[in-house]
Formats: sequence, structure tokens, C-alpha cells
Amino acid sequence: MTEQRTTAKRIISMLMICLILPIGSIQTGFVSTAAAATETQISITPQSLGTHHVPEESGIVASRAYPGIYWMISDSGGPVNLYATDSAGATKKVFSITGATNIDWEDIAIDADGSIWIADIGDNNQSRSRYVLYRVSEPNPYSNNVTSISATVYHFTYPNGPRDSEAFFVWQGIPYIVQKRSLTTEVYAFPALNPAQTVTLNYVGTFTAGTYITGADISADGHRLALINDINDYHWIIERSATSISVADFFTSPTKQWRLHFPDQQGEAIGFLPRNYSFVVASEQGGFWKIGQNQYDSSSGTVVGLGLSSVESTPATGTASSTSTTAAESTAAMVTTAATTIIANAMAIQRSKIVYAVDIVDGQLVDSAGNKFTMIGFNYGDIPENFKSGSYATDAQNIKNAGFNTVKLVKEWGALENSSSPSVFTYNNDEFTEMMNQIGNLTQQGVNVVVKIHADSDTRINGQHLKQFLGSQYCATSPYSSDFTRIFYNTSYLTDDASGHSHLLKLWLKISQMTRNNSRVIGLDIMNEPTTCSRNVNVSIQKEWHQRINEIVQVLRSDGDNRIIFAEEAPFFEYYQNFVGWNDSKIVSSIHWYRAAYKTKAGSYQACLSDPQSLQHYWGNIEHSGTKCSDVALWVEQAQQKYPNQLFEVGEFGNIYENNPGDINQQWIRNSVDLFKAKNMVGWFYWSSEETGTWTSDLTK
Repeated sequence: MTEQRTTAKRIISMLMICLILPIGSIQTGFVSTAAAATETQISITPQSLGTHHVPEESGIVASRAYPGIYWMISDSGGPVNLYATDSAGATKKVFSITGATNIDWEDIAIDADGSIWIADIGDNNQSRSRYVLYRVSEPNPYSNNVTSISATVYHFTYPNGPRDSEAFFVWQGIPYIVQKRSLTTEVYAFPALNPAQTVTLNYVGTFTAGTYITGADISADGHRLALINDINDYHWIIERSATSISVADFFTSPTKQWRLHFPDQQGEAIGFLPRNYSFVVASEQGGFWKIGQNQYDSSSGTVVGLGLSSVESTPATGTASSTSTTAAESTAAMVTTAATTIIANAMAIQRSKIVYAVDIVDGQLVDSAGNKFTMIGFNYGDIPENFKSGSYATDAQNIKNAGFNTVKLVKEWGALENSSSPSVFTYNNDEFTEMMNQIGNLTQQGVNVVVKIHADSDTRINGQHLKQFLGSQYCATSPYSSDFTRIFYNTSYLTDDASGHSHLLKLWLKISQMTRNNSRVIGLDIMNEPTTCSRNVNVSIQKEWHQRINEIVQVLRSDGDNRIIFAEEAPFFEYYQNFVGWNDSKIVSSIHWYRAAYKTKAGSYQACLSDPQSLQHYWGNIEHSGTKCSDVALWVEQAQQKYPNQLFEVGEFGNIYENNPGDINQQWIRNSVDLFKAKNMVGWFYWSSEETGTWTSDLTK
């Protein structure tokens, strides 16, 4: 039960702790003396956002999927509800939570997978036998059909008896709980998540920063951490290095620290905004405030890991004080131990940032050792028919044995998402399970994966799903055609969800969060061959499509995903005559190469020209009319000359599977691969509908 406090003050206190998980036989985490970091003290005048209406509010977190939505909960004995409020404090939606009880709810958090966590951890009398965390999937606050959500329950105890806590946060899937009482505040972490058992938390360490810690949050990129404390009206924000690989670095080697004075506002809860280091504070009595990042952080440039400007338009009303202390001095003495370095190293190994098997560094595609890398692969998944034994494990083994190092995993948008209308967002769990099984088997064999989305109407149900939630944006009628009307390209994906324009962005955010912890899922191919139903050439669509992809990339980057993005031009059939290079150095332009061939009635391609000179002409702007061949040049040569720093890859080529040794089809494949090498493609991916001919050995020799 929340105490009656005469002053009822709240502050944010910097979490100067060594958060270290036990690994193997290591059973205890310790805290060492903090490294000296200059502390800046600032008096803050927050921006009032309005009044919220959540009874005895005790936790707040900003949605990462629904911009402008904040999730709140009530304190002990209150309604078992999750409240969606807008940026003015108005309640937009209330969801009841089944399978949960509000004994003493104290804080709320959100993780990279889009789950919301509620901490039932209050215990004023320190007498509870066990405590609870509830995890729910983030609901759609604009849905008219859903009013209740179910929770997964995680019970736990402390290793040293009952504790009263009001603050917690989740980082890389691990919940951390900050104990409230005593001069030396204790910190604990889950050793594992098991809803079938009551687990005993691991003791992490202690720190002295003031009592009555009532809320915590960690920034979306994991680089800043804050606590809120009700003694001296201070907010503390700490930053760790951009190259940090351990939460422990918040304590052992902080790079910056701010102590913000926020007088008499009675703040109970704290939550970072998802795309920068601004934050909001809420009180039990209805107060709702925002502190802009530039009110305490005068640095400029790009926010670490977010890819967005670090400076907001909020007036910088805070004034730095003349007093400067060290983080060690201001947080008092910490417990020291010789085991700190050993355990911190173990923590770094277990909770390190993902180093992807393939990435772009200094404008070059490289492997994790920094060596130049070329993707040699093919398209596999929902549509292509190669390597389909009936067993994902066998497929993966055969792919590895054939010599391929990367796969474009083709997934149908209309299969993954089955939303019934533009304002609804629902997904087919079976399809996502299949996708993750495919990824798991491939990456276990050491094969890299690029997830690729198609919007084909190849089956009635897939096409019907797309029409349901895209409405007038989708117009494809023939199989294997991703056809959209102009509104799909010229309307922002960041608009109100009810309009139906954010579906592709939301899908990629979901896929990103599900796959980003696998170091061999190296990239995302946003949309296969986006075209228009009229097939009219319209240069402006290409510019608009770039804007839409930039919006998707912006959201993914702000959510912590810095993997490679593969982008195909739109309208696809215009190719590269009007190409403009990408500003993000990790966007690779994806070419589809079916030149010097024609499509047969059987659906495969037949080479009609295979000599290197003809293929070079197609690569440039020379057409071959009067033959069966595709007679439109690609203009890639000119695009490469105009944008020499832009990376290109061939995302599809071939579908010529009746090739035999020495025939024109095999010559086409071999000479095409030689052309790709000569043009410095960072990779090429064959497309085949059947496992016949010699194409496997022609690609992997």
C-alpha cells in the first residue's frame, strides 16, 4: 500500500549500480566504486502536458508502436487495468487484464519485443511470501473490438527475505528490480523467465543514493538510465559510452551524469520517450509533465543508436549550476570487491550488444571479423520451390552443404498479417512461428538470413487479407504482383493508425523486434518489386517511395535496429533511370536481373542472349529491341557512376532452371555472375522455381 507522505515529493535518482547477472557458478553480483564522471546540476522547469485521470497512478511508459500514447497503471488495490493516455493526459482506452491481481502495482516497463511489463512489487510491511511480474502484449489503443488482454505471470522471491520495491526496468529481456527502503538500496535481477516456477532473484548489488525510489526507466537504446526518488526533488540521468556492451558500465564507467532539480512536483513515475532522451513524469494526483532532452543536455548531433536529432523544440529553461562534483562523490561510498572485474566481464559476454555476422562498416560489406564479404545466395521461403524437403532442418543442412552463405527468406505480407480492417492490427501467429523456425534452422547451420516481404496475391486468402487492411491502397489482381495505388506511396506511414497507412511500418517493427537478437539475421528487404496497377511511369512515385522507406528506417533505428536495409525501387519497372542515392549508409539498393531473357508459358525464363557484351548493354542504357528478350535497359551503370558510395546487390536473378552444361542458359548464369562481380555487387541471390539444371554449382563454385 502506498504510504501517506507529508511532503509527497519525488525525484529521479541516477542508478549508479553494477548490474551484473550471475553466470555459471558465479552466484553474487557486486558493486564497485563508480568511475569519476562530471555531474551537471540543473534546475528544471518542466512542461505541463495536462492532467491525467488514472487513479493513484504509479507507473508510466511511452509506447514505441503508437506514437503519442502513454501506458499507465494504478497503485495498490486499484483497478486491474492498463490505461492508454494521450500526450495531454486524456484517457483514450482502458484495457482490463485477465489473469492478474493488483496487490501493490508499482511500476511499468516496455521491452524491445513490444511487451508491456507490470510490476506487483510493493510491500510496505515487507511481509509478502512472493511477488509478481505480469507481461502482456501491447494492445492497440485505437481498437474498438478489444477491451481485455491476458497476462503471463512470473512469480519470484528475493534471496534474503521480503523487500519493498517500487522501481524496475527491462533491458534485453531481463527484468531488474530496485528495492525501495534502507540507506543502501539493493538491486536484483531475474536469472531466467519461467512462468511455471517461482524463481529466486539474483542479488546484483547495492548503492547509496537516497530512499523511497519510486520509479525507473531505461532509454530505448539502453544508453541512459534514470530513477525517481522522493527525498530531495532530484532527477538523475546517467549515460554510458556508445560502445558500452554491459549495463554495468552505467556504474563502472559513466560518461555523463546530470542531477536535475524538479521542485515540488510530487512525481511518482518516469518514462523516457522512445526516440530520444526526453522523458515524462506523472504523479499520483494527476500531474503530467515533460522534460525535453535539450533542457539538460546541451550536446548536439545524433542520439546514440536512434538516428534522430538529439535536440527538441522544447524551450531550454533549465540553468546549469556552478557546482560540479563527481558521480562517486554525489552518490556516496559504494561496496567494493575484487570479484567485480571478473563478474563484469561475464556480464559483458552474456548481455553484450549484438555483433551481426555481416554488416556495413565504412561503406563496405564485411563479416564480424572486418573482412570483406560477398553474399552468395538465393531466395527461399513462401514462393520459391527450391530446397523444400518438407523439413526446415534438412533444408538448412542442404543449403549449407550446397555452399550458399546467405538466404533471402521470402515471406508473404498477407500470410503474416490477417487484420480485418485498416484500423485493426492482428497477425497470424502460426506464420510467425514458421518464420522463426525457418530462421532458427538456417542460422544454426551458419547461413545468414535477410527477411524479405512480398505483397503478392498468389493465393486468394493472402490477397484478401491485403485488401482488408490496405483497402484502396492495394490493387493487385494477378499472382506474384505487388501492385499499389498512388496513395500507398504518397501518404506518410506515420499517420494515424486508423487510416491504415501504418501497416507496413508496424509489420516491420514486429519482425525487427522478433529477429534482431539473432546475429545471423543480417538485414531486412522492405518490399518486393513495388509497382502500380496502371503501370504508368511516374517519377514522383520513386521520390515518395524513398520517403516511405526512410520513415520505416527511422522508426527501426529509433527502436534500436541498425541492421542492413535492402530497398527496391518503385515503380519497380522504371528501374534506375531516375535513381537517387540513399542517405543512410546501411541501405543497399536491390536490383532484380532478368535481362536478356524472356518468360515462357511455363513461368520460367529462357535466355536469348548470354554474351558478356549484351549483358553489359542491359546493365547500362542500351536496349535490345526486335528480339524475344526483355528490351528495357536498367540504367544501373549510370546510377553507380552518379552515386559511387551507394552499395548495390542483385536481390533476384534467374529462374532459369532448365539449364544444362554448355547451353545458353548456363552461359547466361555464369556470365551474369561475372558481371555482378565486375560491377562490385555486394551480393546476388538466385530465384528458382524448381531444382533442375546446373544453377547451384554455377553460383557456388
